[in-house]
Amino acid sequence: IEHGRARGAVEQPEWRLARGRRPGPLRIFCPANWNLQKGSGLVAELIERTSPLVEWHLAGRASGSVHERAISHDVYLQSALGDLVKEIDPDVFGIFSIAPETYSQTLSESWGLGLPAVGTDLGAVADRIREHGGGVLVPADDPERAAEVIIGLARKILRGEQLGLPTPGPK
Repeated sequence: IEHGRARGAVEQPEWRLARGRRPGPLRIFCPANWNLQKGSGLVAELIERTSPLVEWHLAGRASGSVHERAISHDVYLQSALGDLVKEIDPDVFGIFSIAPETYSQTLSESWGLGLPAVGTDLGAVADRIREHGGGVLVPADDPERAAEVIIGLARKILRGEQLGLPTPGPK
């Protein structure tokens, strides 16, 4: 079920256009109330497989318990999400649920902030990314393959290239 927000195609936020991408590795921001279904185990394995090529930022309940290499931003207020994203300057949002989502508020937030997502190939996240672009899908049941996709994105960043992910938003 949609969240009742009208939204057109989204462009990069003005703050990012003004300053450009902050140097450094690929930054993935993963907001969630962390548990097994939200992908805590998968994310921990991805952190192991992709560090130090990827800087992982986790936010939400139990974010500090997912992996010691992740930067935990703990619980955040919905009204402060834009400021948190501006501070982190992520390249993508990560949505790594291992159970199908029904619509994914996080995907809506990602696109609303002008950022593509890396999401598991399940449920509404997969359906919406396939229909509208705005991200890339990775298998929820194959951490090795998922890590390969993420490492490919990280190598593009290291070479100074654009990620080449579709612009988020309806076609």
